Amino acid sequence: MNARTNRAVAAVYDRRSEPVAADQKLRSEPLAAVYDRRNDAVSALGSFGGHRPPLQQPNALANAGPAMLRSVGRDGPPPPTTPQRKPRLSRLKKTFFKVPIYFITLCTHERQKLLAGPGAHEAFRVFGGNAAAHGVCIGRYVLMPDHIHLFVAIATTGPEISLWLKSLKNYLSKMLRATGCPAPHWQKGFFDHVMRSADSYAEKWEYVRANPVRAGLVASAEQWPYQGEINDLRF
Repeated sequence: MNARTNRAVAAVYDRRSEPVAADQKLRSEPLAAVYDRRNDAVSALGSFGGHRPPLQQPNALANAGPAMLRSVGRDGPPPPTTPQRKPRLSRLKKTFFKVPIYFITLCTHERQKLLAGPGAHEAFRVFGGNAAAHGVCIGRYVLMPDHIHLFVAIATTGPEISLWLKSLKNYLSKMLRATGCPAPHWQKGFFDHVMRSADSYAEKWEYVRANPVRAGLVASAEQWPYQGEINDLRF
C-alpha cells in the first residue's frame, strides 16, 4: 500500500472516530451537568406557558428523599396551620343594670275601651302598691282607654317580668268581670323596652303623659285623671 493510499484510509478513520469521540466526551461529562442543561430547557419551556417542573438531579433527589419521608411521616403531610388571630374586644353598651327600668305597654283585646275609668284605675293602683312586697316597683303610668303605659323596676330576687305582667292582667280581668265585662280582655304578649339612662326615662315619660292630649281626650296632660306615680324610680 503506497503512501497516498495510507493517507486516504487514515482520513476515513479520523472522520469515523469523530462521532465516537463526541459520544465519549458526552458520556464523560458529569451527570449533573447534563441535568443542568435539561433543567435550563425545561425552565425555558415554563417561560412559554409550560407547566412541567424542572428535573432534579439524581444526587439531590437521593439526599432529599429521606428528609422528605421524615417530614411527611406515615400519615401524610401535616395539615396547614391557621394563623391565630387575637380576640376582638367588643364595645359593650350600658344597657344592663342591677335593677333595670322597663317601659311596658299592655293592650286590650281588639283594642276595646275598657281601662279609662275609676274602677280599673283603682284596681291598678292597689295591685301596684302591693307589688313592692314582691320585689316589683311601678313608677309612672298612664291608663288609656285601650292600653296601659307603665314604668317598672324588678329586683334581682323578684319574679320574671312576663309572669308578673300576667298576674297584673289577671287581677284587672277579675275586676272587669265583676263589672259585667266578659273575657277576653287582653291582647297576648306585651311590648317592653329597657331604659338606658335617666334622660331617656324623663323623655319617654313626657311623651307618654301627652298621649291623652294627642288622642283628643283632654286639652292638657294634667287634666287626664287616669295617670300617676306609685313609686319614685330613679337611676
